[in-house]
Amino acid sequence: MSDVIIKNPTTYFVNKVSYVYYQGVVNAHHRIVNNPKLAYKSLDYIFKLKYNLISHIEKSYSSKSMKNIVKSEYIKDLSNIFLDLWSTDMIEAKEVKRMILNKFKYLKVQKEYPNSVNIRILILQSNNNWLIHILQNVRLKYLKYKYGKSLK
Repeated sequence: MSDVIIKNPTTYFVNKVSYVYYQGVVNAHHRIVNNPKLAYKSLDYIFKLKYNLISHIEKSYSSKSMKNIVKSEYIKDLSNIFLDLWSTDMIEAKEVKRMILNKFKYLKVQKEYPNSVNIRILILQSNNNWLIHILQNVRLKYLKYKYGKSLK
């Protein structure tokens, strides 16, 4: 069960038909930019489902590390949404960016999180445009290297 939570599979099962949905980086970026509130609410909803599931498992097993993995993934995904919206000036995008920055105000750097997640926390808490720009460029370079194609 923990493999499903940690790996975020791209295979989804429905009542009658099962299929594989290939979620491309470019498509994900466009979905976030075109409907930022839905992306934010969906991410929040998925995080709560995962966290609640782990909380139920916790009664039987020690799941602190699983909770930290889910939290760090959530922080990373939130910051990715923010970075996708950073140069967007739509009213809805500004509102979602404000909501994300507000969440980051209350996050704390934790040794259990990967360094990359802790760096994201510090950069978004600082709300320093220069640092955010550098983080955005590093992320884009990484995605281009990982997926080998143009992202925008």
